[in-house]
Amino acid sequence: DDSGNQIMILGKENRISFAYNKFPQVLVDAFIAVEDSRFFEHPGFDLPRFAKAFLENIKSLSFAQGGSTITMQVIKNTYFAVDTIAESTINRKVQEIYYALQISNMISKERVFEMYINKVNFGANARGVQVASKYYFNKDCTDLSLVESAMLAGIIKAPNAYNPYYDIEACQERTADVLYLMHYHGYITDLEYELALKVRVENLLYGNTLTSSSQLTEYVDGTIDNQAYIDIVLAELEEMYGIDPYVTPVRVYTGMNQTVQATCDALSRGEIITFKDNNINTAAAIIQNYTGLIVGVCGGRNYNGQRIYNYAYDNRISPGSTSKALFTYPLAFEHCGMSTSYTINDEPTLYSGTNILLYNDTRTWYGETSVQKTFPLSYNVPSLKLYQLINETVGETIMRKYLKNIGHDQSVVDFMNEQFAIGCFGYLVSPVQMAAAQSMILSKGVYTTPHTITRIEFINSSREPIIANVPSVRALSEGAAWLTSYLEYIGVNGGTEDDYAYNVRLTYIRRSNYAVYGKTGLNAYDSAVRRKWGYPVGAEQDMLYVFGTNDYSFSFWMGYDTGRYQDETTYMSYYYAHDLRDVPAINALINAVYTAYGVPKNTNNRPS
Repeated sequence: DDSGNQIMILGKENRISFAYNKFPQVLVDAFIAVEDSRFFEHPGFDLPRFAKAFLENIKSLSFAQGGSTITMQVIKNTYFAVDTIAESTINRKVQEIYYALQISNMISKERVFEMYINKVNFGANARGVQVASKYYFNKDCTDLSLVESAMLAGIIKAPNAYNPYYDIEACQERTADVLYLMHYHGYITDLEYELALKVRVENLLYGNTLTSSSQLTEYVDGTIDNQAYIDIVLAELEEMYGIDPYVTPVRVYTGMNQTVQATCDALSRGEIITFKDNNINTAAAIIQNYTGLIVGVCGGRNYNGQRIYNYAYDNRISPGSTSKALFTYPLAFEHCGMSTSYTINDEPTLYSGTNILLYNDTRTWYGETSVQKTFPLSYNVPSLKLYQLINETVGETIMRKYLKNIGHDQSVVDFMNEQFAIGCFGYLVSPVQMAAAQSMILSKGVYTTPHTITRIEFINSSREPIIANVPSVRALSEGAAWLTSYLEYIGVNGGTEDDYAYNVRLTYIRRSNYAVYGKTGLNAYDSAVRRKWGYPVGAEQDMLYVFGTNDYSFSFWMGYDTGRYQDETTYMSYYYAHDLRDVPAINALINAVYTAYGVPKNTNNRPS
């Protein structure tokens, strides 16, 4: 953690071994087709394949891309898990080839395949095909179908990127690639190939086979201490540094604060707020301003396993009206000459090129109004007008560049449209991304990539330690960031001009001895969803916050993951959503940071 205390030792793999004769033929065929098509023919080293990979990488003299047979991968994961030989990748590759040729003369191909598939990484701490089969499908690997086998064979190329619980479309496409190769190599017929392509992966997953709320998890004392944070560390190790800690022994130092993380875990267990039902979920992220260091996360209720779906890191939700603090108002200050005394006519307004009328939450409009009121009270039409004004002034390219600079996914950046002004219709971000964008506002306009790791030391290796040096970029001018923070400040504390308003939900997080900033948001179900499930008018799906101090920024989400489960009860009434049910969680997070770090030390003075 941030004090140098050990919080976990990793190393014992979650792995169960099965014999080759227990595997269904489609499973063997899937892995052979995608990983090593001449496995049963070559002597452990496939010269044509290796030569092709060598030519593709000859400019860099690297053998990192392709060329390894299944036998070579067994050698690598068995004998070279600890890097005690020369640092040269070429030297190591040559030794892998040598030992692969040797082992092929000692044991059968079936035994090599068995060693391989029982140890390979399938993501989410699942080592070996049996554990992976249980994790993804809740069945033994002996019972895997064609499409299930193809999905598992595809995942191992990039276990996090192709994990269906993280990115279902990427997993679907990768599964189709494997099916193509199985068809190409003659393992499946034309008809089997055509039928298999029609199967949707999400219909196979154990996580989506729930049929009633009683089958969902019991949210009582189920959260493992620190696990949600640790899982982000593991993902970061692989995604940012290319390190698998189950293969390469490392000592990892992080920014996790025990006091803050304990509060996040208490939120996960239901010890801070009383949740409406067992289906509603929650997540939170806390990031240090100026450094991007994540100090605590709530990864969802009942966080009771390693590498499970992390609602702070993996989930993508519509930010609702918090987008006004992160997107439209900052860019209007930046590019349109807007000041805090600027007024906007809140009137009936259509989205461009449509007959869709935009309403406020109160289903009415308020006429010419200062942004000191439109922002904290979250009027929708003014935000849409600002989007249109920014677009007319600088164009979509500049707007998309800004979204990319503040850490939004490329798919979201590409899909940008007018409804982003109110945080919906394809505007999807994680709680970590929301907190990082809020931190940019409170870091004088500089965005720093959110991260958990501060230092990596290699055990039993001569490699030098890695000191985290994450990228940062100026996303806003200092003036535009300060003006946005000023609107967030008056939303909590009230302003100095005649035409201002504070937000009632935000007044409950004021502090007398330091500044607090914030913006709230809600996501309502549309009329089609309300009709389908019988929800009342004003039914809400999500409640959101972005908030912070001069030293730390926060995000908070409470709502329903309707992709996992939905029925006639999975909504919050308009009155429930406005009844301050989330305020105890917000205050607990702020208090935890204050206990851990004291009064904020940074300042947020008005720039000259």
